[in-house]
Amino acid sequence: MVIEVIDELVRALRADPRVLAIGLSSESIPQTAGEGDIDLFVYCGEIPEPEARKSLYPEAIRDCERYAPRVFVDARWGDSDYSEVNGIATWIMYFRADEVVDDLESVVRGERVAREGGYYPTGRLAMFKRMMALHDETGFIEGLKRRLDAYPEVMGDRIREQCIREMQDEEDLVRACARKDVLFFHTSIDAAVDALLRYLFAINRELFPSRKRNAEMIDGFGRRPDRFVERLHEVLRLGTSEDSLGRSLEEYRRLREEVMALGEEPN
Repeated sequence: MVIEVIDELVRALRADPRVLAIGLSSESIPQTAGEGDIDLFVYCGEIPEPEARKSLYPEAIRDCERYAPRVFVDARWGDSDYSEVNGIATWIMYFRADEVVDDLESVVRGERVAREGGYYPTGRLAMFKRMMALHDETGFIEGLKRRLDAYPEVMGDRIREQCIREMQDEEDLVRACARKDVLFFHTSIDAAVDALLRYLFAINRELFPSRKRNAEMIDGFGRRPDRFVERLHEVLRLGTSEDSLGRSLEEYRRLREEVMALGEEPN
């Protein structure tokens, strides 16, 4: 049922000449709520208004009691409608194609490499690489993928430079240890680990997606310290007790130095 509804939705939307391409953020369509949301990215020359969109939606989408048009309008997540298919949260997110390209290019040029709240600009690029094209007669999605065939070197350089600065700034970590302040340490070590992970991805020439499922990807990296994920878990475990904050910082420092040493080796 889920695939049939999404297929019907795609057929209806592609009939609108303003819709250039439709992509699914995952590599397959979730079949149950436990598999995640259905996130559809609809790339347009001009974004249709909510009523025009609704008129194209299959009954299963528009007649759902949870259906909500234009839940939000956001530069990162588009002009978005919400519904549910077989109990699965379904987001239909509309973007202007030219703005998407401009956004991609700003990241590739290294102008936006820092985490923006909980959003990682490199994560959008990583999504493009794995995106399933459901409609792409114009080649728009394929063009995004081709643009990322080669790892963006300028972006990578900027990420490494920024992460080194962040990893070497220990002021808050040291103060938290001295005060035996677990909550302060938790905030500080999270920022340090974030920089460590982004740096590790950069030296492996991989686009950092988000903080989800990092361990699965890291296990396949050619450049990583031995037992990296296990040792990182230990850093976090030790950081939960005021009596072991110092040991957590020491283990983090060892991991950091090993990762930075790997980053200094030639590719």
